[in-house]
Amino acid sequence: NNISPFLISEGFSINAETGIYPILMKYKIIEIPVSWIGRTGDMGSSNFKVLKAGPGYFKVLLRALNFKNFKSKKKHNQEDERKHFDELVSRTGETNFANLRPVARIRFSRKARTILALTVNKKARILDLGCGTGILSKYIMEQNPNVSIDGVDISPKAIEVAKKNLKKFENAKFKVGDTGKLPFKDNTFDIVAGNSILHHVSLEEAIPEIIRVSKEGARVWF
Repeated sequence: NNISPFLISEGFSINAETGIYPILMKYKIIEIPVSWIGRTGDMGSSNFKVLKAGPGYFKVLLRALNFKNFKSKKKHNQEDERKHFDELVSRTGETNFANLRPVARIRFSRKARTILALTVNKKARILDLGCGTGILSKYIMEQNPNVSIDGVDISPKAIEVAKKNLKKFENAKFKVGDTGKLPFKDNTFDIVAGNSILHHVSLEEAIPEIIRVSKEGARVWF
């Protein structure tokens, strides 16, 4: 909660904010290694563009230099997010271009295994936060059809596609909702998972809601 008001970037530069501000606030930092798949030509090219992302990193550095006097926070506009993803789904059928590439099968299969390994409860109830078209939920259900998944997303278009994509799974349900006001009761979920969504939500609003709907001892994965 101390850090979340400073996480205001909307692009790749949020990675700099999540790294810099804990250091400035004198938190103890622990690095967890990540193994990356070697990118080959058939996997497509990276979405990261230096000229496009560079100004965002520069702004983060300027704000960090003025850290003690930094008070402003840009309000996150969920209506803009809804319009963006509705349009993207209508045009491509997905909420992320990376999901359309062949390598997505490998990535989501690994993500699903990692999420399912977070609990020994084979019938766990999982919240897929910012579920989009249900691509992550689909891989989870294929690996363990005994879990229950509730997917929520700001985009009605994405939810329509998710319902169609997972209609054969009775334990998977999807609804339109805002991360700042989740349509679920307290202490509902064993796992809360979100794939590539943190830069699309207001963490100041989302984190208390995630805590509210999570059972005691629940696992959270992003």
